Amino acid sequence: MRQMARAQWVLILAGVLPLILTTNTQAQQVTQAAPEEIVVTGSRIARPNLTQPTPVSVVTSEQIRITGATSVIEIANQLPQTQNNSTPDNNQRYVNGAGLQHINLRGLGTYRTLTLVDGRRHIGSLSGVNASGGTGNVDVSMIPPLLVDRIDVVTGGSSAVYGADAVAGVVNFIMKRNYEGAEFDVQAGGAQHGGHYTQNLDGIIGANFANGRGNVTLAFDYARQTGVYAGDRDYARCQQSWETGTTTDFRQTGCSVSSRFAASLAPTVATPLPGAPGYTFALRPNGSGLVPFNRGVILPGNSAFSTGGDGFNLTADLPLQSPNTRYVTNTVVRYQLAENLGPLRTLNFFADVKYGNSHGTFDNATHSNGTIGTTARAALFVPSTNPFTPADLRALEVAGAAPGVALTRYNLDWAKRGLDYNYDVFRAVLGFDGQFTNGWKYDVSYNYGRNKTTFQNVDRITANINQQLDAVVGPSGAIVCRSTLTAPTNGCVPINPFRVGGLTTEQFNYAYVITHENDLLQQHDAQANVTGDLFTYPTLFGGSVAPLRFAAGVEWRMEKTNSQPDSLQLRPVDTIYGNNTGTRPTIGSYSTREFYAEVDVPILRDLPFAKALDFDGAMRYQNYTSTGQDYTWNAMMTWAINDDIKFRGGFAKSVRAPNGDELFSSGGQSFISITDPCSVQFINLNPARLANCRAAGVPPGFDATTANLPASNITGNPNLQSETGRSFTVGAVFTPTFLPRFTATLDYYQVRVKNAIVVPDATSIVNGCYDLGTSCASVTRRPDGSLSAVQTPYVNAGFEKVQGLDLDLNYVVELADFGLRSGSTLTLNFNGNWTPRHTLVPFRNDLSQTQYLAGTLGYPRLKGLIRAIYDMDAYSVAWTSRYIGGSDLYNSLPGQPTYDPNHVPGQWLHDLYGSFKWQNLELFAGINNITDVIPPQLPGIFNGGNFPAVNGNPVNTTQQNASYNVTGRYFFGGVRVKF
Repeated sequence: MRQMARAQWVLILAGVLPLILTTNTQAQQVTQAAPEEIVVTGSRIARPNLTQPTPVSVVTSEQIRITGATSVIEIANQLPQTQNNSTPDNNQRYVNGAGLQHINLRGLGTYRTLTLVDGRRHIGSLSGVNASGGTGNVDVSMIPPLLVDRIDVVTGGSSAVYGADAVAGVVNFIMKRNYEGAEFDVQAGGAQHGGHYTQNLDGIIGANFANGRGNVTLAFDYARQTGVYAGDRDYARCQQSWETGTTTDFRQTGCSVSSRFAASLAPTVATPLPGAPGYTFALRPNGSGLVPFNRGVILPGNSAFSTGGDGFNLTADLPLQSPNTRYVTNTVVRYQLAENLGPLRTLNFFADVKYGNSHGTFDNATHSNGTIGTTARAALFVPSTNPFTPADLRALEVAGAAPGVALTRYNLDWAKRGLDYNYDVFRAVLGFDGQFTNGWKYDVSYNYGRNKTTFQNVDRITANINQQLDAVVGPSGAIVCRSTLTAPTNGCVPINPFRVGGLTTEQFNYAYVITHENDLLQQHDAQANVTGDLFTYPTLFGGSVAPLRFAAGVEWRMEKTNSQPDSLQLRPVDTIYGNNTGTRPTIGSYSTREFYAEVDVPILRDLPFAKALDFDGAMRYQNYTSTGQDYTWNAMMTWAINDDIKFRGGFAKSVRAPNGDELFSSGGQSFISITDPCSVQFINLNPARLANCRAAGVPPGFDATTANLPASNITGNPNLQSETGRSFTVGAVFTPTFLPRFTATLDYYQVRVKNAIVVPDATSIVNGCYDLGTSCASVTRRPDGSLSAVQTPYVNAGFEKVQGLDLDLNYVVELADFGLRSGSTLTLNFNGNWTPRHTLVPFRNDLSQTQYLAGTLGYPRLKGLIRAIYDMDAYSVAWTSRYIGGSDLYNSLPGQPTYDPNHVPGQWLHDLYGSFKWQNLELFAGINNITDVIPPQLPGIFNGGNFPAVNGNPVNTTQQNASYNVTGRYFFGGVRVKF
């Protein structure tokens, strides 16, 4: 097998090298000056923009500037072509993804979006939707904004040109080249209602040297952003509660609080005692005795929450935005080494070296103990012999012959459960490029990337805290841990759990520990490309001579991942509070060898009905060590009727090989809620459930809402195969000669993904076990009968299809043409998207799980972006308006219930920017979200909400809040200096 693969590469190189070294005499005979050409993303062949067959949306550096964005993800999040990006507004939902910023084209998933820098790959992130297995998700906060010249967004399959991960499309950051001068930007901002305070310092310095043969450019970016917490916003200060009026009609009943944790932070007594059912009493904050605890009105279907009463508000301290600090330095060097060196007309050296760091804190509430059971999160058990027990509670224990009591306690006074994340990114691209004497262009490069991730977590050792709760009076009369009587030097210091107050250093050090996880992702990528005109020939009918253009290249890439939790995390489940899924190392690597070729074939030229008709085709061969050989291709046509109108379209096949996260991950908790069919609410909904649940050890009357939440444990699968995408696009480009400086593009697209890599639905697996007897090996229960974990490894089982329409309008108006002041311009831009269909079938053999995403929360059918920039001499004013179409929480099918409330109204958000230039100085300021729009007040949009269970299934929302602004009105201002 290996010898065959080597032979293939020998044949490939044998075919390419003669083309590279051959002088194309026909190309040399063309003397007519060609228009300025650039390499437009979506093709490796240089050509004027708006003439290529693949739809491309371009965001210019000026459009970036007017937003006051502190990161390029804020630009990407405005684009209608993206949905559910990972942004500061939603990345705090993932413990190992806080602070990361990923782009998601078409809502098909960040794994299916290929993010490039100058057409080359960028090191991805270890943190994805799962554990730290390594992904192709590029943290775009590591791209210095001032170095960006433009952003090209290509939607549709581009795997034949760029390789795997481009199923949904490509986002290509084109960087400034041969920059001369210097620019420094200082900016600060803050939200009107508090939080989201930002500080930015950006700079770029560039200079030519060696009589213009070389250039060195240095860019840097420093950004600091404070978080926004739910308590900072009226709309998010408490979790909304909804109860059923009928089966599908819901009504809001106000804010919900915990029915088990007291607002005073004092513990509540969960153990039933004589004349006092569980949660009848709480402790006084000083721990001196009992007080009545009013649980309020328990929510139907979720006994952990209630409205009214004495419960603690669990929402106020949750983050709406994660705090983050980053700094990035990026150096780009170009130098012409030689001219007329044998077959080389020019030989240039280039280097692009970057170092970036992003760090912050993920606030994850606290180490609470709120359920009955034996897990690390279960209620704290305090033996009746504990001398800290107040007298009135002890009397009840004696009366009931109780060995102790279980206390539910929100331990915010002891320690906050925080996680510090640190992402350390290094990338270096070294290479050579230039021209052959026949005019062909070439480039050869080696790209190394390294992402080192460190997580540091404040955790609690279960056995140690239990020792501290088991206190006795020692021989000296002092209160000590019982364990100290037999191990005097063990360091155990007893804790009084009945009292509200902080821990001493000794108490904290014995109970709590700092755990670490050190992850490393490395990428090696070597490639060589050549492009030019193969030959010229007379086109059909008219005979006009045109060149047949081509591009070809080879690539070798390797990715290696190594995730190492520390020893405490590797110990059995519940050894520490934060390990209820069984953490293990993740180690793996894969490599690929690829070859591609692309041709642009002119068919017709300069005819009455066809100024130009061209075929563009590309094919890529890839051979992954993980999934084997495969092919991708593009077949596109462009038909320019005249200078005013052009049609384009075609088909493409893309292939996405599974990444390290999907292949090797040892397991990560998905935090997707799971309904236990053995719970008392649902056990009688299927005839087989009762017997099967009892056989599994579930006791009669078991109520899952009082138990610890189960974990849905997503694991890698080394047997995965590649996904296959098929895309079709057709559109038109309008460049009317009667309206100079106006362009319009309209494109229809359809993308289908087969053999899609999906995670099985955990609730369906559990239902299948107890209803049908299938997949029971994936389900585990605790000794008390509660559901512990459900294993859900990645599988190739899904199908996804999305289709829609893109409209892009651009018009630059010279106002002098209308009799207004000379030199003033108005730049108008509209970018819109309509997505009538987005269907996800997680399992092709079970259509009952089909999800119709279009028009549901996070997937609006309509999105639009309008920009207007007015420039006059030293003044500039810009207005930006974004529209997010209305959507539904649930897309009900015919014959199924219709939920109410269900509709999420559409939103308009408006931003204003202004600047004034004076010599080298520019002052600027702006307001984002001028009208102070807040997220729609429905559950699941910012901090979720409590919907009751319906028909045995949880009513879940997508929890996608990236579409909505959680900051509110935001002011920013700064100064820009140019030399």
